[in-house]
Amino acid sequence: MDEEEKSQMTKRFRNLVETALDRFRNADLAEIDQEDSSLLLEEFQLKNIANEAAKLKNINAIKDIKKKRLQRMCQLMEVNMRQGCRHALFPPKDKQQDDDLSRQERIAAINCALEAGLCVMYVLTSPDISPSLIADNVIDRTIELVRFQLNHSIYPEFDPVYRSSLKIKR
Repeated sequence: MDEEEKSQMTKRFRNLVETALDRFRNADLAEIDQEDSSLLLEEFQLKNIANEAAKLKNINAIKDIKKKRLQRMCQLMEVNMRQGCRHALFPPKDKQQDDDLSRQERIAAINCALEAGLCVMYVLTSPDISPSLIADNVIDRTIELVRFQLNHSIYPEFDPVYRSSLKIKR
């Protein structure tokens, strides 16, 4: 891969991240209420950012992106991952949090959160990434998201015994 192609890929990623961050420029991402859904990105945006991050990771070009921009992007992705820790395919009967959402809406929210987590993992596991980018809260949120979805969506979906042991209605 020549430098021009590498530059184009980096520029595409920067533009996608910049577009995602533009409408959130003035928001303090660390102080956002968990109930606030105004900072959630669309699924297509998250997929595009994750795809470009994967390409940049493969060619070792994420280090060419400014640390401040990557840091802000990871914070925004962390906000999007919070949503996935609130929605499950099989919400417990005693929880009324997801009753107003259809199954497709819950799946869409979960997919968005998982795409955000994937994007963060591409960035944080890239070679030669700055140690100052690695934030414990983002890593913790990613682990929390995966654990929550395993317990509340994946295991109950594929294991009827697990579903009945949780006493959830399908």
